[in-house]
Amino acid sequence: MISSARSSLRLFTGSETGNQESETSGRFWTIRQAFEQKKRPEMLRSESATATIKKWEKAIWYWEQVTDNPPLIHITEELLTDFPERLLEPDRKLGVTTNTTANQKLMYVRGIMKSCDKYLPRIPRSVPLPSQPATRHRRIVPVDLLDAMYRGCHAAKNDPSRLKGMCKAIPSPALMRAVLAFYLLAPCRRTEGFKMERTAYRRQVEFPDFPEHPGFEVEAESPFGWLVFHTPKTARKKKGLPLVLPVHPTLALHLDCLDKLAPNRKRLLPLGNNPTTWQHSFNRIQKAAGIVKPYTWQDLRKTGNRLFRKAGGREVAKFMLGQQPRGVNAQFYDDLTEDAVEALSRVQLPECFQNL
Repeated sequence: MISSARSSLRLFTGSETGNQESETSGRFWTIRQAFEQKKRPEMLRSESATATIKKWEKAIWYWEQVTDNPPLIHITEELLTDFPERLLEPDRKLGVTTNTTANQKLMYVRGIMKSCDKYLPRIPRSVPLPSQPATRHRRIVPVDLLDAMYRGCHAAKNDPSRLKGMCKAIPSPALMRAVLAFYLLAPCRRTEGFKMERTAYRRQVEFPDFPEHPGFEVEAESPFGWLVFHTPKTARKKKGLPLVLPVHPTLALHLDCLDKLAPNRKRLLPLGNNPTTWQHSFNRIQKAAGIVKPYTWQDLRKTGNRLFRKAGGREVAKFMLGQQPRGVNAQFYDDLTEDAVEALSRVQLPECFQNL
């Protein structure tokens, strides 16, 4: 009788019919709808970092740019396999330049589909692009080409279609020179520089105070100021402590120039709100410098790492890249801030970097 009562209740409430309708509608979600309905709630429940969620959203954007955005049930193995290849097509100008990056976008799309597996008869397989040799990812910019890039900044100009997030008060050549100096002498990730607030540059000699971190005190002085910012891993793995880097005199020269031109700007480096704007600007000055195979922002980061390894050793280089631990032991027993300040005085740059 209990079983009969439950059956009657399901018929009365329509729950069984509702589940069938839900499963039917789930098959016809787009990738974005599937993410919003299934994957995003899962990530929020597991407390995924905001930056991680944005990577999934970016992969969805790429999917929408190169496909007809079909419903899940119509996504085929052929379409999934073609997806990373389409991302790399030069005519699309999507800023995806390596097989690894293209395969990551494919992985995100398949991950969204897997979260909806109960709505689909099966998840189509896909063939990722072959891995590229490691040497492809270890490009160091030679000194003569750094010199040529800096001189090529005269070709920098604002893209009229991407003016959002730019600062008209700063001439494009001056801004690009500052950007080059920044990524060599504070070799952070592109996304960190892209989002950095103007207030990240502290023009003071003493190590900054952080009332929200009472125990975070370092006895060090930087004659040309400090950069204070949070890396993507800060909130989860670095106890919430910001990364605080001493500023090289050449970088200070460029940042002070920007402050004089636009003291009230929001971003430290207002090159635009679109990541592809940054890459287009970088490619333009390299073309003016006669560089056939353009370097990436990651290549500048690696070049900066090499500069600091020569000037201060491997541990100082890791510190400047934000890869050194910033916990209790590092703070009280093995702080490298003073070592980084000393290393800055030994970093050698092309002479043209002094000519604003």
